[in-house]
Amino acid sequence: SFVEAPLASVISLQDRSCGSGLQPSPTTVQITPPGEGCNQDLLLSLIQPRCSDDVMTLVLRKDLISTLGCIITSLTFWDPSCQAEDTDDKFVLRGTYSSCGMKVAENVVISNEVVVNLLSSSSPQRKQVQCINLDSLSFQLGLYLSPHFLQASNTIELGQQGFVQVSMSPSIPELMTQLDSC
Repeated sequence: SFVEAPLASVISLQDRSCGSGLQPSPTTVQITPPGEGCNQDLLLSLIQPRCSDDVMTLVLRKDLISTLGCIITSLTFWDPSCQAEDTDDKFVLRGTYSSCGMKVAENVVISNEVVVNLLSSSSPQRKQVQCINLDSLSFQLGLYLSPHFLQASNTIELGQQGFVQVSMSPSIPELMTQLDSC
C-alpha cells in the first residue's frame, strides 16, 4: 500500500515498538488497596521483555510485586525448566532465542509465554511476550516521479511532487509499516 504525502523537505520513518528507538514513558500503575489480595492484571502488565542479541530478559522488582499484594511462587517461560533467578530485590527471567520454548518466525519475531504461579491462585497466570529482531529486517526506500511507482529517481526538483515507496523484507504479517508524519 502507499500513502500520498504532502510536499516535504524531510521524511522520517520510525517504529516506536522496536529495538533502541524511543523508550516508552513509565506507566502509571493503580495500587491495590490493602486487603484486596493480588491484582493479577496489574502484575501481568509489569511483564515487559527486553531483547538484546540472542536473549530475552524479564525483570520483576519485588517491591512492586509486594505493593500489588502478590506473592510469586515461581516465574518461568513456557518451558518450566527455564526458571527465574530469585535475588534479594527482583526476579530475573532470561532465555536465549533457541531455548526455553521460544518460537522464532522468519528469524525476526521471537515469542514465548511467561507463566506466573501465585500463592493466592491455584491456576497459573500466563502472558504472551515477544521481541522483534531488527537485525534480520531490511527496509528499502524508493523515490518515484509518479503515483504508479514506475519511474524511479535519485533526484527531485525543488517544488516537484515525488512519491516514496517503503518496503520491508521479509514481509511479516505481525509487523506493519505506517507513515507517522512528514
